[in-house]
Amino acid sequence: MKNKTYITDKIGEQFREWHSEGVIIASGTDTGKTTFIINTLLPYALLEGKNALYLVNRKSLYEQIKAKIIEYPHVKIMTYQALQALIRKNIEIPHYDYIIADECHYFLTDGIFNQYTDIAFSWLRSQSDNVVIYMSATGNNLFNGL
Repeated sequence: MKNKTYITDKIGEQFREWHSEGVIIASGTDTGKTTFIINTLLPYALLEGKNALYLVNRKSLYEQIKAKIIEYPHVKIMTYQALQALIRKNIEIPHYDYIIADECHYFLTDGIFNQYTDIAFSWLRSQSDNVVIYMSATGNNLFNGL
């Protein structure tokens, strides 16, 4: 039987070298994408005095992640829809050193019925002084355009 490789093992210590760039984590379900963020990246960011924005596509995922990051006061969790509302209202969004775009296939899948997905996607693409991490198990069509 083949041993499963997890994202934390694949990335190793490379995340320490991420600066002002977009990072794509495209890996199947249950390969540890979220585990890497919560158990490795966020503690590192805390030690480095950096903050993070964790974006999710659904309220149910919001609640799951919120429960897991309760010990990280430097992390703000938000839905893409909430981010889009802030942008549409011209409310200034604070700077974040790390932005995690979890389930980022949202921009394509929800774009069928949500006319504002491009707003959040454009905002993410415009970020330049931080690390934006795009994560999805089904984001190949999106990742081909990044």
